[in-house]
Amino acid sequence: MNQRENNGEHQPESEGAMTFDMMMDGIRPIINEQNTYPFKRCIHRNLLLLGRTRTGKSTISEVISDPACVAKDAKLFSETRKITLNRVAANHREQTCYFNIIDSPGLYDNTIEQKEHLTNEKIRQYINECITKDVTDIHAFGFVFSANGGINSEDIKSMIFVKEKYPELKNSIEKEKKRVDS
Repeated sequence: MNQRENNGEHQPESEGAMTFDMMMDGIRPIINEQNTYPFKRCIHRNLLLLGRTRTGKSTISEVISDPACVAKDAKLFSETRKITLNRVAANHREQTCYFNIIDSPGLYDNTIEQKEHLTNEKIRQYINECITKDVTDIHAFGFVFSANGGINSEDIKSMIFVKEKYPELKNSIEKEKKRVDS
């Protein structure tokens, strides 16, 4: 008769006891049944939120990801220093859609400390890095403006910045529009 350890004591194994293999043979079908995931055709879209600093890009990204999100207390300076990515899944007309909401640091950063100050060129480098490493296609740029402060010259310069630095976006949008229309 085999011996087994039970709470530090050696006790004889009863003749009718279930072995580990028998137990696993009973569990495997249940696990396999629960772990079957059908592959679905899904639509992926990448949205880059862009705008001047302190306009609410991070808040919009968080609320899209979690509609029950409560905005954090406002800070004097922006806390977003790197690109962040929030993934959201949605079902629409029996079609699964995945959205990557890409939150960028604000253009025209107003941080006083030089070591923390982000130039527009540095932000462009972050965006390019995101495009080449993580998200290869940007389907749309979402410009975020503050309703409180109104549209100002930095907001307009932000749009011009994207138009000049990412001219291929126009071709990408036109190509996508043709695909959707067909």
